[in-house]
Amino acid sequence: MTEKQGVNHCFVDEAGDLVLFDKCGKVIVGSPGCSGFFMVKRLFRNLLHKADSNSIVFARRGKSERFEALSQAITRVQVNFEAKFGRPSDKPTRVHSLFSGDVAGLQVIDYCLWALQRLFERQEERYFDVLRSKFRLIIDLDDTRNHPYGEYYSDSNPLTAEKIKAF
Repeated sequence: MTEKQGVNHCFVDEAGDLVLFDKCGKVIVGSPGCSGFFMVKRLFRNLLHKADSNSIVFARRGKSERFEALSQAITRVQVNFEAKFGRPSDKPTRVHSLFSGDVAGLQVIDYCLWALQRLFERQEERYFDVLRSKFRLIIDLDDTRNHPYGEYYSDSNPLTAEKIKAF
């Protein structure tokens, strides 16, 4: 078991045309015309218990800060962890919804996702190549050629424009 350490800082932004909320800020995941997955559950599954506390900053879009929905999603992650492992994931977790321009960490994530989006949409590797070593894991849920759960790209299976073109 690894020792817990300090505060786990997370910065989360959406890439591409990801629609999770309606115009009133209500979660629409799983409703007709919207994905059945809420990425927050997948992003933070089995992670929130590892640090002494967590600070999660979500990029705010438009007028709605979506704080309540994001907080509820984090609470569900903690409840699911306890149900699965029989121990609480009760470390203090602060959730913020802020504009990217106000938080340096969100600006970095925004640029990284922009570079990744350029690779996927235009097969343009030059921006992604500069950042390639900073990506630990990229999960392409839409590429189900080899696995029904999508394709995982990492150091052992690097993402390239060629792999995307084949899809």
